[in-house]
Amino acid sequence: MTTEIYYKHLSNQIDYRNGANLFLNEEIEGGLVYGKGRTYGLEVQFEKRKGKFTGWISYTLARSMRQFDAINGGKEFSARQDRIHDIAIVAMYRVSKKIALSSNFIYYTGDAVTFPSGKYEVNGTIVPYYTERNGYRMPNYHRLDLGMTVYFKERPKFEHNLNISIYNVYARENAYTIRFEEDQDNPGKTKAIQTSLFRIVPSITYNFNIK
Repeated sequence: MTTEIYYKHLSNQIDYRNGANLFLNEEIEGGLVYGKGRTYGLEVQFEKRKGKFTGWISYTLARSMRQFDAINGGKEFSARQDRIHDIAIVAMYRVSKKIALSSNFIYYTGDAVTFPSGKYEVNGTIVPYYTERNGYRMPNYHRLDLGMTVYFKERPKFEHNLNISIYNVYARENAYTIRFEEDQDNPGKTKAIQTSLFRIVPSITYNFNIK
């Protein structure tokens, strides 16, 4: 078992000021602001290295904060990469000399993001209204991967094996992006549209190593 507690002070942090125009802006540095930040947390890991069954469990409880005078009214806010909880569970079981099984489970708090808190109309155009920087969260991320490796008879000049794996076994639709648009079935209301990239992904890999 290993445990680590840390605290880091960050200076000269860079971010975009509220309302910064990034599209075709030749003077983008004018939209930058400078501030400070801090990160702190606790990391714990349990590991089993001997026997047919091996693996580890790691857990991180952490915060990553930023503070800019020109953003969020000078109040501290969550950084984009702020993940409060981060859990990883890896397990491997050697069935025999020829077959090994493995599993990998990952869970972490959704990234901090800035979503519109409301909307208003200007000259017939709907404009989103934003309040707190990174005041919302993406949905929490989690998935389970399973794998099996078959080791073939070792040759004098090379060794080889076949790996069969399944990524995201229970087909979790983790959010990649979330956008907002007008609800065509209910004018005047806004709906959130989530985009997910990968659901369940099977794969077969042949590996060889020349001695």
